Amino acid sequence: MFTARTLNDGTIVRPYVSLFNSTHAASGNAMADMSDVMLGAVAVVGDFTLDARYAWYTMNPLMRSDVHELGAKASFDVLAWGREPDPLRPLSLRPFAGLYGELSDQNGTEDVFLNVGLEPSWRFEIAGRQLGVTLPVDWGLSADRYYLDADGSNAMFGYFSAACTTSVSLPARDSCGRWFLNTSLQYVHLAADSVRAVSGRDHVWIGRIGVSFVF
Repeated sequence: MFTARTLNDGTIVRPYVSLFNSTHAASGNAMADMSDVMLGAVAVVGDFTLDARYAWYTMNPLMRSDVHELGAKASFDVLAWGREPDPLRPLSLRPFAGLYGELSDQNGTEDVFLNVGLEPSWRFEIAGRQLGVTLPVDWGLSADRYYLDADGSNAMFGYFSAACTTSVSLPARDSCGRWFLNTSLQYVHLAADSVRAVSGRDHVWIGRIGVSFVF
């Protein structure tokens, strides 16, 4: 959930809160019973974006621990360099980098996560419906023991991810706001030994579908 606040013509701030829970009744599921809470804000200044957030989350049962984390991710649309800001520009190409550090880890050490990647996107219209397609790729890196090798040493390369996400506007009356159908298909290659131990495999496919609305 988020709200938007316009500070001036070129600056928008969107405070948000995000809640997540995963529960699985079957035995032997390494990802059962996980939850997190995120509080943050996205600041958009022209074509530069900064997403800063605090997170509290519980690790999976194999590494059970309450963790408090603080960090931020910055991105910039390189196709907009030297042009006037335009939120309706059909094509964008955003390299990004994020740095997240653990403030406390109940049963572990305070580690640091680094995330870098590239996010090309395309916005267009078909039959009166607005569509968006994004093809993000990113690398999850361990700046300080966020991922581990089998011998307990730092594993710099945690994972690689590539995805295709789509969003299409849904018909709705003006009084009901704007509604969107969102889908994504993501491939994740798990590289670090600690991540493979939790998942029991070296790669995963993740599919998502959902509906969002804005008033």
